[in-house]
Amino acid sequence: MSFCLKLRAGLAAETRRVAFEELTTAVERLRSGDIHQTRRSLKQVRALLDLAHDDFARNQSQLFRDAARRLAATRDREVSLRVLTELGETRFRPERALFRQARAALGSRAGLGKSASAVALRSLESALVSLADWTPNVSIKSFEQRLRRSWRRGRRAVQAAKLSLNQLVDSGVPAGGGAGNPEDLHELRKCIKLLWAQLRLLRRCRPGLMKKLIREADGIAELLGDEHDLAILNQRLSKARVLAKLGPLAGFLVQRRAELGHKAVARAECFFEEKPRRFARRIFSKT
Repeated sequence: MSFCLKLRAGLAAETRRVAFEELTTAVERLRSGDIHQTRRSLKQVRALLDLAHDDFARNQSQLFRDAARRLAATRDREVSLRVLTELGETRFRPERALFRQARAALGSRAGLGKSASAVALRSLESALVSLADWTPNVSIKSFEQRLRRSWRRGRRAVQAAKLSLNQLVDSGVPAGGGAGNPEDLHELRKCIKLLWAQLRLLRRCRPGLMKKLIREADGIAELLGDEHDLAILNQRLSKARVLAKLGPLAGFLVQRRAELGHKAVARAECFFEEKPRRFARRIFSKT
């Protein structure tokens, strides 16, 4: 329950406490080499900073985004290798030898992530010191306004992703495509992850309702995360010029990404059905 605001406590001190604890977790995870969980913690800190939204919060959020981007190449390589291994051992067993060759190609630059991790770690350690002096100007009202904004942004992202998928269906699946514009789906994923973290932060407002919302947001994010992992794998294999050697894998990636994209957008459209103002009022009605 540490990543959760105690709304009856002093909100400024409580906001700083949660941010400091989660950033400390990010630093510890990066020191241990867990890139995926480090990026997860940084996203959660940024979700809290988005709720605060003062000058300090905006500046720190940019710093954490830059740190996460430095770690992205390592994360993408790790995920691509994992997904490629799983596919080679399950769906494409006859092509396992080719998949091992592809793994070697994807993992050949594995040492390049160490310097990026070192730079990110120094910036996060410095941010911990700065965070201790932060006095956020927050209130229940400001939290409501920011949560409403996150919900509105999510609704727009759903419509953009839906339009992208519909245009794909109308025009026929192009070569190398299949799941619509990857950027539209990625934007929807970012919106869902942001909202998921903010709902967790504010879950004491309406525990029963929040539990349901958090669970559904997590399910949608998982679908979009799987689609994103396949998109990254497709991109990295194409860049390494080995995708064409892997038999039916290219067609599978197109089809599976399309399935995941359509499922995620359909669920997200239902999730974001309520209008932002009404949603926010319902969350904070008993606070």
